[in-house]
Amino acid sequence: MNAVVARRGTLRLSRGRLRLYSVGLALMGVGQIIWAWKFDFWDWKTFASAGAHVGSAELLHPQNVSISFVYLPGFAWVFAPFAHTSHAVGFAVNAIAMLLCAGAAALIASRTYAVSVPLALALVFAWCPTMNALVIGQNSPAGLLLVMLSLLGARRNAALLTAVPIGLL
Repeated sequence: MNAVVARRGTLRLSRGRLRLYSVGLALMGVGQIIWAWKFDFWDWKTFASAGAHVGSAELLHPQNVSISFVYLPGFAWVFAPFAHTSHAVGFAVNAIAMLLCAGAAALIASRTYAVSVPLALALVFAWCPTMNALVIGQNSPAGLLLVMLSLLGARRNAALLTAVPIGLL
């Protein structure tokens, strides 16, 4: 059978159509990342600024309110290494890291929900927050990965695998 089928559903996508949709989404994503350079890296500026001002009052009270860091102050330490790179390098590293987080989340979702890997990948990358994170420099795929790990832990009755990702969220 040349179809990707959800375990208990009736969704049938040919492998060719799944590849077409996946390539189309990827091309749209790459196009949007190219636009990021034109728009001065959108939200990535906020994270890079947080890394540059970690541990200081400037983190919580920036002179430019458009780059206000609205996360817990300790989370800014994740971005401290990017204070020493250009926005372009930091943005690219973040995009690659979030791409890997999204891919790992899809693989875990495939195992957790017993769906095919291509279908799980297509669903994760068709999800707007995933593409948005890759395009404007956000971190929602990291959250998605933590949620998927926690759900896998709950399914396996593994307290540590359930609790640690929730704590990191």
